[in-house]
Amino acid sequence: MRPANFDHLADKLRNWGRWGEAGQRGKLNHIGSETLKNAAAEVRDGKLFNLGLRFDRNGPQLGRRRFNPMVDATDLFTPMGPGAQGVCYSDDVIHMPLQCSTQWDALGHVHYDGHLYNGCNARECLTENGALKMGINHLAAPGIVSRGVLVDIARLKEVERLPLDYAITVDDLNAACEKQEVSVGPGDILLVHTGHMLWFHCRRRPRRIHGNVTGPRLYMRRVGL
Repeated sequence: MRPANFDHLADKLRNWGRWGEAGQRGKLNHIGSETLKNAAAEVRDGKLFNLGLRFDRNGPQLGRRRFNPMVDATDLFTPMGPGAQGVCYSDDVIHMPLQCSTQWDALGHVHYDGHLYNGCNARECLTENGALKMGINHLAAPGIVSRGVLVDIARLKEVERLPLDYAITVDDLNAACEKQEVSVGPGDILLVHTGHMLWFHCRRRPRRIHGNVTGPRLYMRRVGL
């Protein structure tokens, strides 16, 4: 994408200052008490679905900087002590990069032209010891719970998975919602099914999948996500 086009989209999509100059949660501010109550009312069967990738040595990472979790035992069958005969414990340590599996990116993860969300100066916010602003802690506390809406673009296009270079459009998202008879509103969490997860469950896979997210972002802006 050419910088001029990117700047145009940034001006169109950014939400700097929308929730105050000191805001660090972005559009998660849409999730309020009413949103949570409405989300809870949607529960019918109480089933759980794992949407994450494997969180072990067989995860998706292939590189040297971003590798899969490594677990090492620090204690194994270690006696609790003389007063607890026959009682043992085990413990371990995990070594991993924060991109090793499925995760939420903090607002401090990527910056453009030296600035993060809300215009924060990246060089003043990002340090070797972590982010002084826009860290994941601002998203993790008190947590993220809301109504999830799965929009199946692969099924809409009648394919197992979309081509790697396919750019999802606003029209695609609208068509999928209409076909599935679902609606998306402020505070909802939009899940877009592309089929690319299959790449991580087979041996021959690309080293990187960087999809075009312009369409989903324009769509989220339009519906107030």
